[in-house]
Amino acid sequence: MRPALIELIPAFERTSRHNVSLDLEPAGVIRNRIQGGEAADIAIIQRSAIEALAKEGKFAADTIVTLARSGVALAVRKGAPKPDISSIGYPDPGRGMASGIHMRGVLDRLGIADQVNAKSEL
Repeated sequence: MRPALIELIPAFERTSRHNVSLDLEPAGVIRNRIQGGEAADIAIIQRSAIEALAKEGKFAADTIVTLARSGVALAVRKGAPKPDISSIGYPDPGRGMASGIHMRGVLDRLGIADQVNAKSEL
């Protein structure tokens, strides 16, 4: 979202005459700031986090919209050699990084979290 927002905000400010203050932080940081009482007109974070904030009364549930979706995949062509994955990196789920949280969940569901995390770097 960072590149899109950085490009769109100046035009929005010119046409709307509203000033935008943008904090580009991991979703978990934004969630925690809002839970702690910080006010925001808009939060762009994963759906599960914004829905939880709506249940806490921090946002109106009927205003939640999906702006974008992202996916992560890995595939190897049939018959091709498997890639060297002696080192794996992914965003730190402890910092609230959405893709890191998702990756941790996938590894757990696949039952390979211990093996992958042994060679991972967050």
